Order: sequence, then C-alpha cells, then structure tokens
Amino acid sequence: MTSIHSPVSEIPFAKKFNKKLKRLDIETVKDLLWHFPHRYEDFSNIKQIKNLEPNEHVTIKGTITDTNIRRSWKKKFIIFEATISDKSESVKVVWFNQPYLKKTLKEGKKIFISGKPKIYKKQLTFSNPIYELADKEEETTHTAGIIPIYHETKGLTSRGLRYLIEKALKEFEEIPDIIPKEIRKKSNIPDINQALHQIHFPQNQKEIDQARKRFSLEDAYLLQLSNFIQRSKRSKDKANKIKIDQEKIKLYKQSLPYQLTNDQEEALKEITNDLNKKQPMKRLLQGDVGSGKTIVAFFSAIITADNNFQTAIMAPTEILAQQHYQTFKEFFSNFDKGVALLTNKESKMFFGEGLENETSKKDLRGKIKENSVKIAIGTHSLIQKKIYFKKLALAIIDEQHRFGVKQRAKLTKNKEIKPHLLSMTATPIPRTLAITIFGNLDISSIKELPGNRKPVTTKIVSPKKRKKAYQFIKQEIKEGRQAF
Repeated sequence: MTSIHSPVSEIPFAKKFNKKLKRLDIETVKDLLWHFPHRYEDFSNIKQIKNLEPNEHVTIKGTITDTNIRRSWKKKFIIFEATISDKSESVKVVWFNQPYLKKTLKEGKKIFISGKPKIYKKQLTFSNPIYELADKEEETTHTAGIIPIYHETKGLTSRGLRYLIEKALKEFEEIPDIIPKEIRKKSNIPDINQALHQIHFPQNQKEIDQARKRFSLEDAYLLQLSNFIQRSKRSKDKANKIKIDQEKIKLYKQSLPYQLTNDQEEALKEITNDLNKKQPMKRLLQGDVGSGKTIVAFFSAIITADNNFQTAIMAPTEILAQQHYQTFKEFFSNFDKGVALLTNKESKMFFGEGLENETSKKDLRGKIKENSVKIAIGTHSLIQKKIYFKKLALAIIDEQHRFGVKQRAKLTKNKEIKPHLLSMTATPIPRTLAITIFGNLDISSIKELPGNRKPVTTKIVSPKKRKKAYQFIKQEIKEGRQAF
C-alpha cells in the first residue's frame, strides 16, 4: 500500500488534478487528507417537493423527467435545465456553464439535489445546487447530509475535493496514530482514522466537534513534544554566569522615583536566579502596558553590565527603541558603562552625567565590538551582519512575537556560549495557555500596576468624530504629552 507521504502525482486517481492541487499547497496524500473543510452545509433536511420553502437549506430526492440545454439571450453562458419530480410535485433546476451535465444527468435517472431554492419568475427554482445520482441505495457523499465545504481553486471545487478525499480515505485506511492510546482514552477523542472520516464526512455536529477537538489536541501535543525537545537541547547549552550583587541592586532601586511592586520584585528575583546559572535563561516576561516590564528588563541589563558583559535590547519599531533609550537615561542617569541607540536613522551613545553624543554607525559598531558599550538598544539594526558583540550575555526582545525565530537566533552568533534570553510581551495571555504555547520558556507575570499609575481609559471614536479626535490629540501634545 502506498504511503500517505507519497506525492499525489503518483496516485492514479489524483494524477490529473496534480497542478490544481499544487495551487492549494497539496503535494502529498497527507496534505490532501489534512485539507480540512472550512465550513459545512447542513442538507440533512430531506423534503418532498410540494413542501419546499424559498431560501431554506434542503435536500430533495426525485427523478429527472426533462432536460434542456440552451445559451443565454446574450450568448454569454450556457444554461443546463432539468425538471426533477417526486410523487408529490416537480421543481425546476438550473446550472450555468456546465454543458457536460447533459451526458451525466439524463432523463429517468434518480437524483439527490441539495441547495437553497429561490423564487425566479414566480417559480421555485434551484440554481447551481449540489447534486448526486442516487445509484448507491441511499448512500450519499455530496448531498442529503452534512456536506463539507473546502477552500477551492479554479477547476477543482469542493465536490472534486470530496471525491479525491473519499478515495484517499478508502485507499489509506490504517494511518498510525501519534497520540498514545491512554491519552486518547483520557481525553475522550477518536483515533486518527476515525477523526479523519468524521472531519470530512460527518454524520452529525457531534462528530465534527469530536474531530476538531482531536486535531486541536494533536497540535497541542506536538507543540509540547517540540518544547520538550528544545528544553532538552537547551539543557546542554552553556551561558555566562552573571554574579548577583544584592547590595548594588538595592542602590539601583533607591535611585528610582518609586518603589517596585511586589510582582516586579518577584519577576526580578526569577530573572536574576536564571542569570546566575551556567545554562542560558529563556524567560517570557508578560504584563500589561504600564505594568513596569521595561524597568525590570533594565535592571537585568545593568546587573549584566556590572559583570563586564553586554546586553542587546531589541524593539520592533524605531519609536519604541527611542522610548526605551530615553527612559533608560531618565531613570539611570549615572550609568557610565555606555548605553547606545542604534536604528536605521539614529546612532547615539550615553555615558552618564549628561555625556551623550551622536556618532556614526561605523563608530558605534566599533564601540560595541570592543565592549566599550555595555547596553545596545535598537531595532533589527542590532542583527545586521556588521554588528558584533564582544561579550553578549543577555538578549532582551520586546514584543517577542513580532520577531521571527531566525531573527532572534541572529543575536546568538556564538555557537558555544549562548546569551540569556528575556522576551517581553504586553499581549495578555492566560497562564495555562502561555505554558502551552511557550512551553520552552519560563514565565514571569506582572499583573500589579505601580501605585502612582492612573487607570487606562479606552475609547472608540467613530469616523464621524475624526476631527474632534484630532483636536484632542493636538491639545494633548500642546500639554507636553505624546501621541502615536
């Protein structure tokens, strides 16, 4: 039996559809079986023709009593018409630009029609309905039940995909299940073969829900396995151990115009514990806007600098990078070990006590390379080929989901000694979900807002009030505030 990993181009019943399947990114039999419906049409409601109502999703079963093929009055398209009759009455059915139906839908054939009849010229009519010849003693694939609807491409409709998937499911009956039997039993989910049948050809809504649950759990299961493998690999990696001087940390805290919240203190403790290990930290710091994540990250960078190591702080936008740089200067104005701003437009250095100067990017790159600058704040500019950190020990990624895995990996150019990684996000993620998605990361959460912060007010302004919104923004800027 052919493997489900075989190319569809090698499968006899799928060969002629190869090019069309490729447009849907379907190249193997597995791709075909995992091309799940994006919605379903419920045509399980089978009615007699005399009981039909306009605009109702319904299925009828009858006999073709008359057919006709003609061109539209402007000859722009071909119309194939049929009359379907049951014991109660007859109904008109039309298909557009499908002349080949004349060879298939012949008078005397029994047929299922599924669709939504509408009033056309005072007559109830089905237009381009789904059809299926009733040759298999009531067994239907395309009508008279819950019908899967797929993402389609030119020349390959949901009907064609249903045909291919049904053939594939019959040919590849036993697919090994990657989810252990105990987990399936505990979670009350079907095995892979049953789930594939249920997702593509469900008998009822319950089967759809069961199959969806099973494939969702499979995604989570594979993600957990991937996270486990990454953690296992990480345990073999080495990082620079950052010594923690608690007395210095107390002095830094005293220089702030406010006290850290309990959540900030706890997050800082978790981070410093990680920095004090020879294995690289990989931690996600999450908290709402204004919760004080950035200050905690700055503390981590300063502690790293005290150990004569470097930190790279990468922000997704130039505005945010500039904001971090200005905030650092404001709160740590005595920091004399060098903090730099590097974006596409700017390159600056600050060495405490007002010692700041704009410099060329070439000059700044040199300072970073020789470890004269301990903290570099920037955008993607920090991962350019010409940037070399002599002693990079900590990488801080703000809004980590905005950077790809490869982009983040560019900061870890040294293959033997990896930098500690601290990711930050303001996207609220429930802890259980965060553990599932970011299972390869340890998680610190800051839920408590600093005491001097005003509550955040969110308002939605309709397009009609656009001018008033602009006036409000102008007034806020005049008063010294900022707008984005």
